[in-house]
Amino acid sequence: MHRRPTKKINISNPPENIILSASDDFNEVFAHTEDSALIGSFNFAETEDGALCLHWMDLDKIEGYTRRGIGRSILEWVKEETEMPIIVSKDTGQRYDDGSHLTGIGLTFANKMMRLGILVDHRERYEPYYDVSS
Repeated sequence: MHRRPTKKINISNPPENIILSASDDFNEVFAHTEDSALIGSFNFAETEDGALCLHWMDLDKIEGYTRRGIGRSILEWVKEETEMPIIVSKDTGQRYDDGSHLTGIGLTFANKMMRLGILVDHRERYEPYYDVSS
């Protein structure tokens, strides 16, 4: 029987273990509570240039799990396992032809992850990207 890649992470406020599971190619990563309740997921697609584009992220299927480090842990795990840079599309509130879109608190999260070097700003190579100067 084939097992999906998994990782257990610890979050705080209050302390709790979260289980991350991924598809074999890490194009989908799911976050669950220890009792298997789905918190949400991230979806990625590989670009022609060998990067991963974060198409969408959703960690609010259960209230109280955003802004607790789960998204950052997912990005760090995917980046470590795939050894690929992760990029994001511009926040317009609309879905792009490739299926990507980022709305709500996603923009603040993406900008923070770029400042920390977890997401990479490839404005010169890929269009469209966030303007992180604001």
